Amino acid sequence: MAAKFEIDKSSDDQFIFRLVSEDGEKILKGERYTAKHNCKKGIKSVQDRAEDDDNYDKKKDEAGKFRFNIVARENDEVVGTSVKGYDTESERDDVIKQVKRDAPKAEIKDLT
Repeated sequence: MAAKFEIDKSSDDQFIFRLVSEDGEKILKGERYTAKHNCKKGIKSVQDRAEDDDNYDKKKDEAGKFRFNIVARENDEVVGTSVKGYDTESERDDVIKQVKRDAPKAEIKDLT
């Protein structure tokens, strides 16, 4: 299975997207959008920024897990965030490599 972006609806009826890896793991998510076309713009924003290391903010959460965001540097807006926290920096960095490789060319599947 190839990596893909999925567009779906949240429990509060807003549009969301997530990047699903080749092995079916959800690895990146976007914010909630009231309109589907804005959700698609969010995916495009991730695709446009995924390959550039400068667009990644790496962090450690309060639970001690390693996470990351993809950021639009022109306005410092987060356009994508890791779905989960990772036990090591190496695990997180491996997922970032997946995002960098897969997001720019991932197909978009609409589940709504």
